[in-house]
Formats: sequence, C-alpha cells, structure tokens
Amino acid sequence: MRKEVCDGADSSQFWYTTMTTPVRLLVLVLTAVFLHGNQDATPKAMRDPLTMGQVLVWMDGGAESLRVEQLVERQGVDFVPTAELLDSLKVLNAKPSLLEKLKRAKVAHSGVGSAKEQAAYAELFMCLRKANSGADAEAERECLAAETDEPSTAGFALGLLAKRRGKSSEALRFFSAAVEAAPTIPDNHNYLASASQKLGQLDRAEAEYREAIRLDPAYETPVSNLADLYLAKNDPILAERYARQAITLMKEDAYAHNELGMALCKQQKFDECLAELREAERLEPDNAFRHAQLGTILWNTGKCSDAVPEFQQATKLEPSNSYTHLRLLTLLLQLRRKEDAQTECAAVQAVLHTTKSCAEIAAIVRKDTEKAPKLCEQP
Repeated sequence: MRKEVCDGADSSQFWYTTMTTPVRLLVLVLTAVFLHGNQDATPKAMRDPLTMGQVLVWMDGGAESLRVEQLVERQGVDFVPTAELLDSLKVLNAKPSLLEKLKRAKVAHSGVGSAKEQAAYAELFMCLRKANSGADAEAERECLAAETDEPSTAGFALGLLAKRRGKSSEALRFFSAAVEAAPTIPDNHNYLASASQKLGQLDRAEAEYREAIRLDPAYETPVSNLADLYLAKNDPILAERYARQAITLMKEDAYAHNELGMALCKQQKFDECLAELREAERLEPDNAFRHAQLGTILWNTGKCSDAVPEFQQATKLEPSNSYTHLRLLTLLLQLRRKEDAQTECAAVQAVLHTTKSCAEIAAIVRKDTEKAPKLCEQP
C-alpha cells in the first residue's frame, strides 16, 4: 500500500472548536456572563448544579449538546428553565432532546443576574444575532459595547468573529484576552489553543488544551483537539491515544471518531480506520466533510467504486464546494464512467461559472487522474 495513502484527507480542515454555526458563537461567548460568580473551578464545582452559562457554553447541534444533556440530567440546574428561555434556545437551534431534559431538570436554586450581566447578555445576544445574519460590522459594535463590563465574554465574541473572517492573529489576541480575564473557564483555554494551533504554535496549543482538561476533566473537546494536534505533529500513536480517550468521555463525538480513524490510517490500519470514519459519518450524516473524508480514504485504498457515492453525497450536502465536485469528476474519469463524468462535468461548469468545455476541464484534472491509475482500473 502506498505510504501517502492518507494524504489528501486533511482532518484539520474542520477546526472542531470553531464551528461556524451561530449557536456555537452564541453559547461560548456567554460563558463569562453567567459564570461570573463561579470562577473557581474545583472538583466540587463539577458536582454543583449547572448555571445557565454552563448550559449555553456547550449547547450546539453536535456532541457538545449531548454533554450538556448528560450534565443537566446528572447535576440539575440553578436557574428556572422558563418557557421564554426554552423558546430562545429553540431560536438558537437547541436540540429537542436538550430542551426536554431542561424541562425535567432538578432546579437546585435560582438566582438573578446583576443589571450589568443582563445588559451584557442583551448586547451580546444582539451581537450574535447580527453575526448570524452576516452583519459582522454591526455585530462587532455590539460586542465592543459589552467589553468593559464583560471582558472575557466580549473577548470570546470578538475572537470568534475574527476567526470567522479568517483573521487568525486577531482571533489569537482576543482569545488571549478572554483567558486573562477569566483564566478558570476551560473553554477560554480550549479556544486559545485552537487559535494557536491554527497559527502553527503547536507547543502553546498543547499547553492550553492541557489546561482546559485540567480545569474540566470531563470536557472531551480539548482531548479530541489534542488528538488532532498530534496528527499535525505526525505522531499517530499519541493521536490514537487521545482520540480513544475522547471517545471514552463522549462516545457520540463524531470528531473524535474521525481523528481516531485518521490516526489508524496513518498507522496503515485501514480496516479499523474505515470503521471509525464510517462511525463519524453515521453520527453526522449531514456533514459533507464526513462523506468527502471517507470517500478520499476509500479512493486512496483502492475502493474506488465505494468512494463514488460518498463524494456524490458530499456534493448534495454542499453543492457549491467546487473542490469536492472536481474530486468526484477526477474519480469518475479514473473509473472511465463517461456518462457519469459528463453529468458531473456539467455540475463543475455550473459551480465554477466557466464556459470551458468538458474536454478542457478533463484536461485540467488529467494530472490527478493519472496519479494512481492502477487503484481505479475497471476489471
């Protein structure tokens, strides 16, 4: 088997801790607001009822939401989950299963935030709603308005906005400010680590991931991210170890299964690799990258016909992704599936808004089609 069999399947393409969903943006920037009076992270704190901020911190449409469900069920909450609050969470795409657990949660005690906290919440909520609508400049103004009273929270918001714009250095600066303002919130360290890793500062990233884990040993996201970091360091053995540890903490963590799959692939354990990538895909069937990732590994291991439906599903889920369309076209050309290639060529023309003929497009990708002809030869 070729040594470069895993090349082209870049597991770092999805920066796990900076998902682009508006929910992730909202829930993480509110951490400092609601945890303002609970800054000392201790083992006892992990047994205390969840604050509203803790619920919001991890509430998104993926594995993090599942963690919140478990914690809510186990520890209860210290706020009243009113109908109005639940409706707000619905707007933020909270999973129905989380809403149900909040309805049934044991309320240990409830407190009312200060006027400053409430004002900061309103400003940040507007910031995030505007960011969701694409009005980044207005969103930034709202976040800056909250910066004086809630520097950690505003730092989170501004950092995520900077990341969304592709300004990695700015994101690093804002996340650093968030850590300085609230050093005992594990998410601050996790996001600072991710920003550091994005800029290639791997040693700093590792230190921050480990600090996040120290503050909250049950928080699987930085553990998954350590697996990704060790893949970046070309250490698949350690990557496998941390991916398995993350899965132990949260077996529904699709990202951890993906990282485990890539670590196994790097070790030439292809059957196990494919099994983990299929599990990641099962957990996130609507994630185009999961299908493209699996398709790439199938392709590179010679299972070319099996790779075709994976790329086709990826293009259905993300029809504007020209790279995936070109990969699919290249694969179809390798397989000499002329009719399917002609259909896919038309899709490529539409996505790229090009007037080039299919013959011209095929010539452009010809080099790719000749990279591994034996792998995809038709019997």
